[in-house]
Amino acid sequence: MKWLWSDFERCLSMLNREKLMDILDVELPNLFEDDKDFNYGDYFITLDDISERVRLCSFEMRYQFHKWIKTLQYAKGYKRRMIELDREALYLNFNYTEFLESVYGVAHENICYIHGSKRDKYGSLVLGHHLEEEREYEMWIHKNRNRKRNRPNLKGKNGKYFANDKLGYLAYFLDNPKKGNWRNPIRYYAAEGAKERFEGYYHESYKDTETVIQQHEGFFRNLGGVKEITVIGHSMSDVDMAYFEKVVASIADIGQVRWRFSVYSKRDEQNVKRLVKRLNLPVAENVQTFSLQPKS
Repeated sequence: MKWLWSDFERCLSMLNREKLMDILDVELPNLFEDDKDFNYGDYFITLDDISERVRLCSFEMRYQFHKWIKTLQYAKGYKRRMIELDREALYLNFNYTEFLESVYGVAHENICYIHGSKRDKYGSLVLGHHLEEEREYEMWIHKNRNRKRNRPNLKGKNGKYFANDKLGYLAYFLDNPKKGNWRNPIRYYAAEGAKERFEGYYHESYKDTETVIQQHEGFFRNLGGVKEITVIGHSMSDVDMAYFEKVVASIADIGQVRWRFSVYSKRDEQNVKRLVKRLNLPVAENVQTFSLQPKS
């Protein structure tokens, strides 16, 4: 199966909450605040350790991703695979590279680096999922509530049932925290603290397209008289749908616009049809697809 960039961004919304809670449960010492040798340092070290793993999925990932972008070079024999591009056209660039400038000679002022470019400061590139935090959270709860591990009572090795004491269950699925089998108070505070930090990850990894569009409003205002739009190498996934909708809303006479989409697979063709339907393009006959072929 071929994985696309949109698949990577979608996976950013799939942090395994239960797995992280299980790790915390294993690493959390049997601490009791009433013990004479109790040390809050042991508690915070454990909580900070699991939080660091989450941080690596957000800020650190952005840093490393930006670092990787800066290493990208022209592929060997790239000139044979170059395509014809209009240097005077306006470009909405999603891929962070500056190849439009350095390879194709397009002027910088004709390009909108909608998600940033490698010349920007580290950590500023825009990437992420586009799932609504509250809606996604409710869907996740609904999907997982009836799993065996998340039921109020579990069956022990001795065949007897006991109140579920898994931190994942206690933090996310227990209706009344006062009736939870916490075993000791420190596990309650650890679950609450970890949950707050885990949910913060979803906020940090969210692609706020509305704000991004506002930041580039000047580019979209220049699209009023556009008569042709060519889409190359874009998966047309939901995460970037707001940009297509903004393009359509910015053009004065959308019914006269000719759309051309590059396709590489049946999946791309299906995505084009879905996009045309979602954008409610008034003249479907103006939509064409084409396959890119390297220059001979």
